[in-house]
Amino acid sequence: MIDDNIDDKHKIDSPQLYSPSLAPAMSDGYMGSSLVVPTEQMSDYHQPLTDGFARRLTYLRLSITDFCNFRCEYCLPNGYQGKRSDDELSISEIATLVRGFAQVGTKKVRITGGEPSIRRDVVEIIETIKQTDGIETVAMTSNGYKLGKHIANWQAAGLDQLNISMDSFDAATFHKMTGFDTLPQILADMDILLETTDIKLKINSVLMAETAFENLVTAIDYVKDRQVTYRFIEFMQTSDNSDLFFLLSMLSLILSLITC
Repeated sequence: MIDDNIDDKHKIDSPQLYSPSLAPAMSDGYMGSSLVVPTEQMSDYHQPLTDGFARRLTYLRLSITDFCNFRCEYCLPNGYQGKRSDDELSISEIATLVRGFAQVGTKKVRITGGEPSIRRDVVEIIETIKQTDGIETVAMTSNGYKLGKHIANWQAAGLDQLNISMDSFDAATFHKMTGFDTLPQILADMDILLETTDIKLKINSVLMAETAFENLVTAIDYVKDRQVTYRFIEFMQTSDNSDLFFLLSMLSLILSLITC
């Protein structure tokens, strides 16, 4: 039962949504008046995406396929198993997803896989993401397979950054690690990219004990005359490389005990 005699100042107004990011900060132990956003204005307001430490999340990694054509011994030593998925994200689904993330503060999107370049509509995907309001940078990670045929189209579509996964500068070692004898062509294609586009190039190399020193020495020589960033990345366990990961982890532990 509602008491009609309640003062106006105690009456409950229409519902309003509270926004923590709009609440006034506490100063000298005093909290100011609460600030609320009327419901009718909320359609134009999107609270920034943050983590548990209140850091804004502005970078999205978007996998557009789980299929990869390489057979890297540390990742897919037996190659991709089974039939390629037929329910990969469509262009319209990607557009909706990226638009939603852009509304909550995403500024950079990295396209990943599997190997994203195997999708025939990858150029349209790059264009779709690049044309989304709020997205400033579109990047992609690739194994560089047939890179030369894609460079011009990726540049025209708006690709800003490209990471090439390349774990050795030695053709024989690269062939052994990936199952593909394509290193000379990838190196030539990367030079074409550097000479003909403004796409920023980065090379990722998985840190493996047997190739680390060779890679570091060769990489220093390679990057000194090129606008390329080179970095080692961590060897990570997957469902396909558990035996190798366990073996290398044990070897690392044994070596660390020997040297102590």
